[in-house]
Amino acid sequence: MTVTTNPTYDDGAITKWLPSLAVQPERMADDAGFADLPALKGINGGFVADLLSDMTMHERCGLHLYRSVAGRTHNPMLKRRYQEFGAETERHIEILTTLLGELGIPPTYVSPSARATEGTDAHLLESTFLFSGSVDLMTQELVMLDAVLLAETRDHANWSGLADLRHLPRGQGP
Repeated sequence: MTVTTNPTYDDGAITKWLPSLAVQPERMADDAGFADLPALKGINGGFVADLLSDMTMHERCGLHLYRSVAGRTHNPMLKRRYQEFGAETERHIEILTTLLGELGIPPTYVSPSARATEGTDAHLLESTFLFSGSVDLMTQELVMLDAVLLAETRDHANWSGLADLRHLPRGQGP
């Protein structure tokens, strides 16, 4: 499976309309379109679609982060861990993309919350470059490690939350 790391118009990405966002009519999604998905009967389909889209975006951004820091670290042990996180994250993207498709949600759906996550995660990656060349090597390593820690914390919270949602009785929850 080819992993899409940045869904764009050219990839067939769809999204919800917002006052600040121009969306081509054929690429527009809304909660009503997710309400009648057979796999989500009795569950708020729009919420699930947005949640999974957001989680997928965090994984996609995480892959960029792990590849970037793995290529810049001078610590062989951290490099190996960053590469492991990257491989795990690529697998997470595959799992989420498959899940989206199985639920009837286009894997290229990018929710408004996913775009916000993309912005947050882009700044997290950017933070690892802020002082490059102007601080000592140890400080650079700590900044990269901190960014990975933050990304991994959210990643674990996302998967834990998804597991909890799985146990909600139909017709309850968000």
